[in-house]
This record gives sequence, C-alpha cells and structure tokens, in this order.
Amino acid sequence: MVDIRFISTSIVRSTTPYYSTGHEMVELAPWDLHLLLVGPIQKGLLFPKYNTNKIDHLKTTISFTLHFFPPLSGRLALAKHDDNTTSFSIHCNNSGRTHGSDRISRPPSLQRWVPENINFPIRFPSCEFHVDDNFLPPHLEEGVFHFTKEKIARLKAKANGEIGDAKVIISSLKALLAHIWRSVVRCRRIRSDQETKYKLLIGARPRLRPPLPENYFGNAVHFETVMIEAGELLRHRLGWAAREMNERIASQTNEKIWGVLEKWAESPKLVKMGDVTSNALVTSSSPWFDVYGYNIGWGKPVAVMSGLANKHDGKITVFPGAE
Repeated sequence: MVDIRFISTSIVRSTTPYYSTGHEMVELAPWDLHLLLVGPIQKGLLFPKYNTNKIDHLKTTISFTLHFFPPLSGRLALAKHDDNTTSFSIHCNNSGRTHGSDRISRPPSLQRWVPENINFPIRFPSCEFHVDDNFLPPHLEEGVFHFTKEKIARLKAKANGEIGDAKVIISSLKALLAHIWRSVVRCRRIRSDQETKYKLLIGARPRLRPPLPENYFGNAVHFETVMIEAGELLRHRLGWAAREMNERIASQTNEKIWGVLEKWAESPKLVKMGDVTSNALVTSSSPWFDVYGYNIGWGKPVAVMSGLANKHDGKITVFPGAE
C-alpha cells in the first residue's frame, strides 16, 4: 500500500463575520438529526499533480464560498433543557473548515422545513446519548466496478422488457441496483428462506407538495427498506426485482413522507451504524452528482475516492463515470 504523507493542514474561515450573515443559529430538522450519530461522509477527488502556487488561491475562493454556506464553517451546538431533554443546532460562528468561488449562481436556502404540528426545535431524552453503538467495523475488502453506458443501457432494456408494462418505466439506476442485489445474494449463497434487505435513501425534495426549493441546503432523505427472501429474489428475474424497488420508491408520496417525519418526531431516535448494517445492502451518493465536473484549476480529476468513515459490509457508493 502506498503511504500517504500530510504536508500541511489549514483552517479556512469565511470572509464575512458570522454575526453579519443573518444565520447565527440554524435549528436542525428531522432529516438533519436522524443520522447525527453516523460518521460523516468522506469523499475526495484524486489529481495526478497540482500546482503549489494555486494553494493560496484555492484557500481564498473557499473563504469566499463559505460566506454563502455559514453552517459549513460553524459547529454543532447542544442545548440542555429543564425537562431533561436535549436539542441540537448549528452555531454559525465561523470557526472554519480544513478543506470556491467569490460568487454563486444560486445561493442556498438555509430555512429548515418541518411539518407544522412538530414542535421545533426537536428535543431528545438526554439518556438517548448515553447508549453506546456497539458496531465494530469489520475488516473490509473494497472493490470498484465500472459499468459502461452500453452495459447499463442493456440492463435497463432487459428489466423493462421483462416487465412488459408500458406504464412502468425502470430507470437505469434501479436496473443496476437490482442486478447488484441479485448478484450479491447469489455469490454469498444465502439460504433461500433467509430475508434479504435493500435499504434505499429516498429523496424528499421533489415529492413534497409544494416541493422543497431546489436550493434547499442539507439532507432531505429517509430510509425505505425492500425486504425479499433470497430464494424468491433469485427465482424471479431482474425486472421483477427492479419493479419491487420501483414500487417502494413510487409509494413515497407527500402524505407518506410527512407521516414518517411526524411519527419519528413523536419519539425521536438517532440511527446508529448497527441499525444500518444488519444483513442489508445500502446505496449512498448518486450518479447525478457531477463529481468530475468541478474545476479548481488543476484539470479534471482522475478518480473520486471515499474515506474510511461511514463504511460497512454491504455499503455501495455510486458515482457517475469519468467519461
């Protein structure tokens, strides 16, 4: 394994004092809170070389960018209440970031969106934070698979052809995930009567009525699980598995999503890594994130990498291809 040498680290702060942004404190919505105990997402771009003369310029542009995103240079704040509960918010105090542009085309919306009948800020029983997460990261072997446009197109065509229903369209992503799910179950030789799970992160932005603003900043997702016995999953074809996923996602209506949030707020509970990893596949990221389209002056990245945090057996991270 190639050794990695850290040359230096820097704290970058916004060019604007935090008290002048109008967002000194940002309360956290259910979407922000339910994954609070799960490790942060670590993603990075790999470049073949860089020009050290551009480091200072990069710091300057990040500093300008943080003006528009004050939570990113803030810190998590905890408030204890008299009723033995705890709430969380982001204190936008410009403490800085260790990792831009002086203008952006669409400033973020920092307003938090919650159902009207949810008390805000959301309070947790203080004992919730004294429960240890017993998850121990296993030794993991990682693999990177590249699927060409042609192969993905064939999977999509196969899934839709097997369904044979013009009213149901299976997307490229659902066809690919269903193919991976069936392949993993087959290769692991899971007992036919054992239940397998695929945890899907459902985006709420376009499903709410009215929809969230396109520039809504932060999480707007929740888990939905597709559960099928291994034997049934393999007995049916690719199109059937993809349709099961498709129906579960399509069922996430405005009413269903608000119902999920309201039920969670009645007895809020933080997700722990042990809750996510029980005999399940989980997909993160998205092929719609243009990870290769960022231009910071070093040319096009040669690869996108992910760090050690938030990884477990069954975790699948999806990125668009470099081409």
